Amino acid sequence: MKIQKFIEWNENIHVEENKERVEALLKAVEKEVIEHSALVAQQQFFLNREREQTSSEAEAYFKTPHVNDISRLKEHVANFIETHYPLAAISFAPPKTIFEKIFIVGEADLIAEYYAKNKAQEPDISEIKALELRLTKQAGIKPTGISFQKQLNLRVDMDKLLLYNVAYNEIYNTLKTGFRENQVADMRSFQQNIPVYIGGEDQSIHSILEHTLIHTQVDEKGERNRLPLSFFVSVTSAEDLKTIIAGRNGEYIPFSFFGVNDVDAVVARVRSDTQNNSSWDVDFSGSFFSNKKMLQEPMVILFISILLNVFYIGRSV
Repeated sequence: MKIQKFIEWNENIHVEENKERVEALLKAVEKEVIEHSALVAQQQFFLNREREQTSSEAEAYFKTPHVNDISRLKEHVANFIETHYPLAAISFAPPKTIFEKIFIVGEADLIAEYYAKNKAQEPDISEIKALELRLTKQAGIKPTGISFQKQLNLRVDMDKLLLYNVAYNEIYNTLKTGFRENQVADMRSFQQNIPVYIGGEDQSIHSILEHTLIHTQVDEKGERNRLPLSFFVSVTSAEDLKTIIAGRNGEYIPFSFFGVNDVDAVVARVRSDTQNNSSWDVDFSGSFFSNKKMLQEPMVILFISILLNVFYIGRSV
């Protein structure tokens, strides 16, 4: 029996660190499986219909001798991840066949879609994590974790720009050059476009801000000063959602549930709890609802066909 495991480490890690973690996981369970493999970070496949993985994501494939070994393997993997990498979000699914690769299948049994009532305010990360814990308690089953990413926000002090007579575009272009994102031209070679970027050596953000100098414009005395970039730019760390998902009603936070035995009971408990919450609205989707709709449509067609046959027979008599 085969099973596929998706891992989001929820940390800003390099591909090599991702590889080492996956190898440690495979080594921890190698006695319980007869085959295993992994796809670490982004895979450069042609005609890939799947979402591209980032450097902090991986997929692992396991094959066990018997079907009954799957549950024990899942428990072992979950305990290993929770013990060594508690920030990671994991999910399990059967490997997709060729048919499943072509057509969209494998949807979660139930997806709770949480919409913020205040559209003008971005949900706080701590609020989303608290919502996940509350949802787990109400549903009685843990959903697939939400992926977050840590980032650095750069803030330009506009008052200092005015005080020292420095143009904002000067700061902006210097930052792009320091981070190797300053594209200045395109070179055409037959059917290819080759972008040309201006950049320096690999440096840390702290080094770029401290060692890069900004030339101020000429003052009343005809002099130009040089000030470090860090004098105008401050850095703050932050955490945000890794992906933003939106539907017909706008952006929402999805919590996916797999292996739900009683979907109606879970939906009723979650909806009842959300009615007392002034910050969120909830809607539901998933394979449970799509399969129900798929079964209802043939019944309607069959009913109309029977009516048409009865009408035709009646006209013939």
